[in-house]
Amino acid sequence: MKKLSIIICLMSLALSLSACGGAKDDASSVSDTDKQSAAGKSAEYTADAADEDAEVFEIGEKFFIEQCNDIYYNPQSYEGTTVKLEGIYDEYFDEYQGKTAHAVYRNGPGCCGNDGVAGFTFTYDKAFPKQDDWISVTGIVRLETYEDGYINVVLDATDVTIKDERGLEFVQN
Repeated sequence: MKKLSIIICLMSLALSLSACGGAKDDASSVSDTDKQSAAGKSAEYTADAADEDAEVFEIGEKFFIEQCNDIYYNPQSYEGTTVKLEGIYDEYFDEYQGKTAHAVYRNGPGCCGNDGVAGFTFTYDKAFPKQDDWISVTGIVRLETYEDGYINVVLDATDVTIKDERGLEFVQN
C-alpha cells in the first residue's frame, strides 16, 4: 500500500508539473466553482446525506490532479475531511502491508507521455467493485504515518457506488 501511495503521490506531482502543455480551456468555460476548487479546501462543499452537518469536498474533473495534489501536499489540513471523487477502480497486492489494496484514480500526463495517474487508495467494509469499473467514492481522509516519517493519505470510504456513465478517464489538470 505504501508503494502504490508513493507512486500515486509522485505521479500526481509529475502530472501537475507536466500538465502545462495540453489544450487550454476557454476561460469562459471554467466555472467559478471549478476555479474555487482548484484553490484547495475552500472549494464548494455540499451537505452529506448521511450527516447534515458534514461537509463534502468534491474533487471535480476540471481540476482533478490539482485537487488530489492539494490533499497530498497538505495532508494535515484535510485529515478528517469527507472527500468525494469519481474514477477507475483498481486493486493490487501491497507487498509492504501483505494485503490487497484498493484505489480510485484517473489517468493523466506523466514523465514519459500519458503514463501518469492521480487518485487515492481507500478502505471499505463492503463488497468491492470489479477491476476497471467507474466508481464514485465518498470517504474520510485518514493519515497513516510510517516509521520513516512518510505520511500516507487513505480514504476510509463510507460509500462506493458503481456508475453507469463514465467521466473523463484522462485528465490534464
